[in-house]
Amino acid sequence: MSFLDLLSSKVQSFTGEAERRALVEEFKDVHSEHKDTIHSKIAILNKLIEDFNRGIQQLNNFRKNKVKVKIDNLLNFLIKFGNVDSMITFANEKQKEIAEIPTKAFESTESYITDMDWSKDDVFKKTFFKPFGVRAETRRQNLSMKEELTEYQMEIKSREKQIDFKQQRINMDKKIGVLYYSTIEMIDQTIEKKILPEMELVEAMLEAESIKNMILVQQKPTDAPMNKDVSLLKGTIYDRHYLFVKNSFLFFILCKKIYNTPILTKLLNEEITNNDFMQLENQKNVLVKQDEELSIHMMKEYSHGT
Repeated sequence: MSFLDLLSSKVQSFTGEAERRALVEEFKDVHSEHKDTIHSKIAILNKLIEDFNRGIQQLNNFRKNKVKVKIDNLLNFLIKFGNVDSMITFANEKQKEIAEIPTKAFESTESYITDMDWSKDDVFKKTFFKPFGVRAETRRQNLSMKEELTEYQMEIKSREKQIDFKQQRINMDKKIGVLYYSTIEMIDQTIEKKILPEMELVEAMLEAESIKNMILVQQKPTDAPMNKDVSLLKGTIYDRHYLFVKNSFLFFILCKKIYNTPILTKLLNEEITNNDFMQLENQKNVLVKQDEELSIHMMKEYSHGT
């Protein structure tokens, strides 16, 4: 090291310039690492959001174009056997917005670092030729930079934790969405492959029984409407048909409750909790039990997936 460099180093140390330079470099390192971390976390978050939005789109299409049709078909059959509340609601859910990188916050910090990071010429002039004039100023700046650095480190920890929290939220939302989809998929399959075919058999049996009774009393079948009051079967040899229709009514009520549930609206407003997940799980468990009850009173053999 030359005499001039040695002298410059001592003057910078005396004025506090060496400490200022070290603080500037530390600020740069902290900021650079934070930017890399944020970019990485945002990329992961946006991938989760894209997956979630894709699932929401599939769910909306499935609910609107398939499940609602099946529930309406079930309703049309049940109306033949008795009164039933027909209100079925559908809300097309919105997708989540892609998260943005906090560019303005980065630019503000970078501007601050630039303001504090003078050019080498300015540093040399201020610290070598005017050491006593800048000593107090530099030390005041150093104190200010230390405070700024501490605040910035707290700020970036908070920002990174917020993104972590959003990732946890979206994972919970996806978990709810998957459970909801599997639940309405079960509704769709049970109505299509179990209830409607069996209902056709029950309806045909009621029509045959009604015609038989008309003939017994010497009445032409065309003279009066068919009696499809399923409650007339209760306690008779056709009691299983009555129980099947009764359980189909109960299944319809459960279907409607799950289909009309505001769970997705809450999900997209980020109001979902573990209690909502447990509630939906319980609803599905009740639905499964009701599905099993239907199987007990069926004439036609049925198994899931066939």
